[in-house]
Amino acid sequence: MISILIPTLNRSDFLLRALYYYSRVGFDGYICIGDSSNAQHSERIKRAIQALKGELEIIYRYLPNPPYTNDALCMKELVESTPTPYAVYSGDDDFLIPNGLKQCIAFLDDHTEYSAVHGVRIAVVLESSGAFGKITRAYHRPQPVLEYEKVYQRWAGWMRHGTSTQYSVHRTDTWRRMYRDAVALLLRDLGSEVYPCSLSAILGKVKGLDCLTAVWQDNPGRFFEADYYSLMIHPEWSRTIQAIRCDIAEAIAQKDDLAMKDAYEMVDKELFPYILVRLQSHYNHVQYNAGHTKTNIKSVLNRVLSYIPGFMSLVQSHRGKVSGTIPLNSPLEKISLPSLLKPSSCYYTDFMPIYQLIRTGREIRLE
Repeated sequence: MISILIPTLNRSDFLLRALYYYSRVGFDGYICIGDSSNAQHSERIKRAIQALKGELEIIYRYLPNPPYTNDALCMKELVESTPTPYAVYSGDDDFLIPNGLKQCIAFLDDHTEYSAVHGVRIAVVLESSGAFGKITRAYHRPQPVLEYEKVYQRWAGWMRHGTSTQYSVHRTDTWRRMYRDAVALLLRDLGSEVYPCSLSAILGKVKGLDCLTAVWQDNPGRFFEADYYSLMIHPEWSRTIQAIRCDIAEAIAQKDDLAMKDAYEMVDKELFPYILVRLQSHYNHVQYNAGHTKTNIKSVLNRVLSYIPGFMSLVQSHRGKVSGTIPLNSPLEKISLPSLLKPSSCYYTDFMPIYQLIRTGREIRLE
């Protein structure tokens, strides 16, 4: 019923860890691997797949870099070969929970107006870098819940939330639409996240359920891979940003019955601050590494946004309304490593196999 889509690049330790986990918890869907690794890592991955033959259904695609220069191009290839009606993305260092994925599928079966659904995602921090070791911290990693009827409000909710919808279960046809134009949008972040996640929100509502669906490893430096200054001076920047503006504005105008001029204005009011925040975050990261004081991003952002006609009043009118929250049986703000290790936790049964694997998995042999 579902395929897990995993692009990977020179991180066979993480990918083998994930495959071992899925074999031990009895995952009965497909795992689609898009491998852009060098020869050493690729050979190791292929040996592991052979060792798991009969335990897991794995579709392996070797996607060399170049020409597969970013994960969007890999995802396009993977979704085209997906044999199931539902699919979900996973990083090679993440774990998806089969029990939670089944609940997401059941929800989408009954709610055609939704394009995607996810459960709770928990991040874990290890004492040292790598695939195995002592877990020192766990916390809730929020995901967007977008349930407005208006397309613009859903899209604006995602832009302001800023967290990927790709960890949500989507129908495979939706995934194919999200990555249909990946070849034309080659810049990282814009083509690999902004555009597909925008389409996820535009094509339907996004639901959150109170079940564990993902455990996500928080690796040092993970958030600063997108050098926004380099993106903006890239020759493809102007063409890419214009294509995204046009596609999103046309979708909003058509679905919300708006004039194109009004739709473009709405898109620019969200796209401008989205880019500014990421540019400022990258600048602060560079400054911090150089030993300088960080710029106060909030004051800079408020000052710049005040020059956009009508923007601040728009923010006030929609504050707290655009992105919903998950109705939970247990408060997410109380999620911590000690709470997850208690048998009374509603996430204990699904979390413990991952916890034990990370702590004791150095002896894993799949080759």
